[in-house]
Amino acid sequence: MAQPKVLRISKLQKTACIHNADFHIATVLKATDEANLLVYIALTT
Repeated sequence: MAQPKVLRISKLQKTACIHNADFHIATVLKATDEANLLVYIALTT
């Protein structure tokens, strides 16, 4: 994991930033999975 360039960020803020990024990525992946499933259903029915 790369070191953050800004070292004066508090631990709580850093945790919140990481959590928000993970949540965003999870949301995007979930949406992508759902879209792929819809395409798969559309192509196979």
